[in-house]
Amino acid sequence: NRSAEYVLLEKDAANYVGMAKAYRDYLLKEQGVAPAADQTPKLSLNLFGGILREEIIGDTFIKMTTFKQAQDIIGKLKASGVTDIVATFDGWTKDGVYGTQPQHKVARQLGGKSGLESLVKYAQEQNVELYLKANYVKPFEQTGKYSERKDAVRGMDRELLVGTLYWPSDRWARNGFTFHYLKPERVLDQYVSKQVDDFAKY
Repeated sequence: NRSAEYVLLEKDAANYVGMAKAYRDYLLKEQGVAPAADQTPKLSLNLFGGILREEIIGDTFIKMTTFKQAQDIIGKLKASGVTDIVATFDGWTKDGVYGTQPQHKVARQLGGKSGLESLVKYAQEQNVELYLKANYVKPFEQTGKYSERKDAVRGMDRELLVGTLYWPSDRWARNGFTFHYLKPERVLDQYVSKQVDDFAKY
């Protein structure tokens, strides 16, 4: 048998916040759910390194946030009183966010390996959680840094599954940028296991 319980909210509590509080009380008092020990929110800091801009002849790497600038941003946040920071760095690899994947080489335009090492060291000194975003799921076809025949997922018709990138501004398809989906076992055996030692240096 199933039953439904109705909780009537009145006046200032008759809103989404009131509903959330009522459900929280229900979980704590009737279901015995224990509250989290540490409920202090952390600041989620998303850093964007760089991206390739298509030109008539060749491409140009556009720097958005260098490793030194990322260090300065963290320092200013700390100086302003922000204590708990979780930072995620995207586009830190060669050719930026759509660059060499699933191989991950540090972009020299952002400061190179030494710049990244300095950033990691600084983050550790400041007790900041720093994560480097890595794309092992759907690398872009144009990078040519993986084997389509061995690594990419195929459909029931045995053809490669191909996805299309969309422009963030208007959601129109970027036909020049397509990506494949990688097989999990190939990712683990051929890429992650071989790169983990390099990442451990940071």
